[in-house]
Amino acid sequence: MTASTAPYQLMDTDGVSLLGTYASEREALHAVAAAVEKYGNDSEAVVNLVLFCEDVPEDEAFIAEGADLVRRALGAVKTDGVAPPTPDGSGRREPASGSTNGSRRDDQAGSRKGSKATT
Repeated sequence: MTASTAPYQLMDTDGVSLLGTYASEREALHAVAAAVEKYGNDSEAVVNLVLFCEDVPEDEAFIAEGADLVRRALGAVKTDGVAPPTPDGSGRREPASGSTNGSRRDDQAGSRKGSKATT
């Protein structure tokens, strides 16, 4: 195989379509973690994902799919020091110092709409 600038391929096995190419496995795993955060780890958008590397012999190209890929992605994000999505994919995490949780943000957004007329 010839060297490629983006050898890692993330595919959707349901529609058999290429969703993205990445220069490193880590980048691809971060994309998977982002999909988990957005759609949840049980959604078809995540369960149907598969990760391959094209710069290796064909019998070694497969990296992971489905739940195994989700675990690998969340592990990679965690070791990079980035807070991973919650296991249910809701994206809700413990608030960092000085931040608020999702429901409070929604309340604040509503308050800002009301205060917008006064500015």
